[in-house]
Amino acid sequence: MRFCPFDNITDSDESLESSCCMDYETSIDLSYRAVQALHVVTGALGLYFTLYYIVKYSSKHFLPQNTKVFLWITLTAIVVHSITLTAVHVLHLVQSLHANENDPCNFPLALFVVVYVFRGAVPTEPLLSCLNVPLSSMVDVSIATAALLPVNCICFVMSVLLFQTHQRKITLSRFDVSRHFKATMNRDALWFMRVTTITQAVIIILYPILVLAVRFTAYKTPRILNKTLATLVYIFNWYCVLVPVVMIHAAKQTRTERRRKIDSVMEKQVFGEEGSDYYFALLRNQWQQEAERKS
Repeated sequence: MRFCPFDNITDSDESLESSCCMDYETSIDLSYRAVQALHVVTGALGLYFTLYYIVKYSSKHFLPQNTKVFLWITLTAIVVHSITLTAVHVLHLVQSLHANENDPCNFPLALFVVVYVFRGAVPTEPLLSCLNVPLSSMVDVSIATAALLPVNCICFVMSVLLFQTHQRKITLSRFDVSRHFKATMNRDALWFMRVTTITQAVIIILYPILVLAVRFTAYKTPRILNKTLATLVYIFNWYCVLVPVVMIHAAKQTRTERRRKIDSVMEKQVFGEEGSDYYFALLRNQWQQEAERKS
């Protein structure tokens, strides 16, 4: 057995450590491999649901231009993160499956990452396992993490309050086809933004809470369990899954509601109830369908 160079992340001098905060005992642990596999699965699911929305709904989801910009930025970030997340955790799984007790340093790519992360570390000061911070800096890092929590909470409240639907504008504009169409489209866009940003905010709020919980209970938990939990609390893999799923649900619900209104108008016409509200509703929906065909 031999020790890895640049190994400043051990809990004790006697602990054998490989690269990327992964010691041999942890690498062969079933729960650790299961968490890594979970990250791979969620990364692949995030990529699948994102591409599914792009292919099936992006061209049919009628949204204002500014909302589409936000949408494409979010989708691009999710695609990139899903691909990198899956690749990194596949690498971790491959490393754990090929872990060798007699040669724990045979992970060149991961070793380069460790060398870069710990390039400014004091050799005599041990670092927190898998957290990449010296013990003396744990309080400072935790304070910085906790300071972001109220900011994230404010973003959550703003998501709830700012993206309110204005039904009154839709009611007042019902005799102006152009205004009524825009008001309805804005209502659907606001509802879409609301559910999407709330989903994002909830995950971003939970992340620092879970990280702080793992950091401050590290000394109470066994080494392997702590590393497994430290890997598990990275919940942005669920961000990549839940956000596109919410987008798909919003697009489906908007299309279903639109179809229901069209059917309702047509049904009332059949029975001779052609009031002005139904006439303008029919005209608006025809205009909307024509705009969708052109797009």
